[in-house]
Amino acid sequence: MAPIAPALTALESRIATDAAADGVLAAWRACVEPVAGDLEVDRARLAGILMARVSERLDALGSTPRAVVGLAGIQAEERHAATLLARCDAEFSAVRAEVAAPHEAAFVDKHREVLDRIGATIRDAEAALPTLPP
Repeated sequence: MAPIAPALTALESRIATDAAADGVLAAWRACVEPVAGDLEVDRARLAGILMARVSERLDALGSTPRAVVGLAGIQAEERHAATLLARCDAEFSAVRAEVAAPHEAAFVDKHREVLDRIGATIRDAEAALPTLPP
């Protein structure tokens, strides 16, 4: 991918700076706000931050009988947050794909020859891999 890496970076930049992309990210931020609370709302880091927060809360529970009640509450909150985050990410991805589609189509048209060569190289490498007998 090295021959096309700068063009891919430029493509990502064009998609990110498309006026429609601003609305997509803003919608995602609004969607995750119920579970993000006061956390930094960054798509790349939010899930990890939420998991670390759950882990810290679990560590703080200890192993007393009261911990069982606390565990159930933490598990319920974790499921709620994971479900909400997954739904928000799915919506983000679907809308972002619509924003990206015309940029990606133009990219493929412009770089078709090198993409075809990269594809052939990948297919050749895959074909050369050993196979397992049935």
